[in-house]
Amino acid sequence: MSPAACGTWPGERLAQAFNPQGWQQWLAAALIAPGWILATTIAAGLTRTLARR
Repeated sequence: MSPAACGTWPGERLAQAFNPQGWQQWLAAALIAPGWILATTIAAGLTRTLARR
């Protein structure tokens, strides 16, 4: 069966997977923000540790 016959192309499903909507979008933002804070904190700590040497 071709993708056209079933109504969706593989790219459409992939686009939906990487484009959260509704509560999933809020959850993604709620996980990304602390991740950036954690990464920034680690980078600052490493920079300070290496600068002391």
